[in-house]
Amino acid sequence: MSFDLGVWYPQKRIRSDEATKLYVRICDGDTSGVVPHPAVDAFYAELTARHPEIDTIPEEKIDDHDYCPWSCKLDHSPGHVVMSCVWPKATHVYQLVQGLARKYGLALYDPQSEEVIYPDGSKGGKTNTSRSSLWILGLFALVFAAMFIYSGQITSSGTPLAFYVFAGLCVLMAVACFTQAWRSGDLERQSKMSSGRLQVAFPFRNYGKFNMDQQVAVETDLFEHRKVKPHFINPCCFGEDFAVWLKKEVGALERSGFSFSEIVQEDYGWVFWAWRGKDPFCVALSYVADAPQEAPAQWVISVKYDPGLNLLKRLFRRVDPKALEQVRGQVRRALESNAAIRIVPPPQYGT
Repeated sequence: MSFDLGVWYPQKRIRSDEATKLYVRICDGDTSGVVPHPAVDAFYAELTARHPEIDTIPEEKIDDHDYCPWSCKLDHSPGHVVMSCVWPKATHVYQLVQGLARKYGLALYDPQSEEVIYPDGSKGGKTNTSRSSLWILGLFALVFAAMFIYSGQITSSGTPLAFYVFAGLCVLMAVACFTQAWRSGDLERQSKMSSGRLQVAFPFRNYGKFNMDQQVAVETDLFEHRKVKPHFINPCCFGEDFAVWLKKEVGALERSGFSFSEIVQEDYGWVFWAWRGKDPFCVALSYVADAPQEAPAQWVISVKYDPGLNLLKRLFRRVDPKALEQVRGQVRRALESNAAIRIVPPPQYGT
């Protein structure tokens, strides 16, 4: 798992959604959207003077992330720099890059929050095009429903049933669009209330006594994080024994009517599902590093409602908040009650 950033010279201001598209093109090797500027080379020179490129450091320094926090070679052209660092150094790298970008007058793009920040500290902002489109589509569906009903009433045939069927389908489409648009707005309002700032990968603050709304970071030496096993999807899929332990701790919820899936390996880590009736809750665990390490390792744990690819559940089913809080609470108690597991501060970006 790495933390990525990009900088370029802002020949003009663009919105964050436009910056996201530009960043993707840059990562695909298309630099036609950026302009060469001496400030970019000056930024790159000072950055690599502080933290050399990973392919230039001696072998004995390869695991010294204070010296070289990069997880791969920087992507550098006269018009941009894209950086990837190991996750434990994310806060340091973000603050350093943000300061240098401001110093040299460059735009900073954070793909984790999908936001661009300009040298004056202002942000590109985001559009609500998709949400607006849902409202408009829903209104059009209602208009068509009214047209079908009217046609059914004035038709000369004795069987206007087909018109009413189409009207009913249009109403269902409208309800689906309005529901999805409302939920999108709900998420935006909750995000603003809970953080009051740009969204980051870890949307909580008081980590000592945390509120697991989405994710929590922990540090522990209890579980294997040094020996890569043959069945790992990638060399950093540590956490299998951590997931087994966590599932056992959360398994106490079986007395409350929950059932549990098998533990599954994903490319990002390990995951299992807790089911309460028809509601699936995903418990995922990821190792926070790009290589085995000797020091106590960090993991990120998340608990969320996960209907998967079931479109009807996504559109119409309301998650049981009590059941979700039961799972989160059980995970929280398991982590807080073990003295060998320490809740650690998440990276803070753009404060």
